[in-house]
Amino acid sequence: MEHLLKSEAFRHHCQCYQASFTMIMDNVDDEPALSHILQQFGSNHFFYDCIEPHIRMMREEFFNALVDCLIGSSEELDEDIAEDWDALWSKIESNMRFGLKVQRHNYLAHCLTSNEMELLRAQWYRLAGAGSGIVQLATSIGTAGAEAIFERY
Repeated sequence: MEHLLKSEAFRHHCQCYQASFTMIMDNVDDEPALSHILQQFGSNHFFYDCIEPHIRMMREEFFNALVDCLIGSSEELDEDIAEDWDALWSKIESNMRFGLKVQRHNYLAHCLTSNEMELLRAQWYRLAGAGSGIVQLATSIGTAGAEAIFERY
């Protein structure tokens, strides 16, 4: 754990995560503002090479960590609080995914050079040529397997 205390990158990441949740909770009673903030978060994550499964994984792992940390404590999650977390993460996930998709569309439409587009097109066709079952395969082998496929291609 000592290396975490010395890591500026980790400290920065934690501060960003905490600030994000503060912004979410400060706007939880203003749905249009909350949606806008979450869509901006999704848009910003595009520039960190985030894809939609990452947001789903983040949701699942956050909840798993929360449950693991609170098991056996006086703060253990009851069914109502678990449902509230699920509702909040549903809102977070859907809006971040939307922001990510909009940013990806804007980038592809306005920021790619023709050479980059040709490279992307070639990679897409190579993936598509791997077989129409690639999506089903990725689903069946889970996140780690899907990441391995994406790294390979």
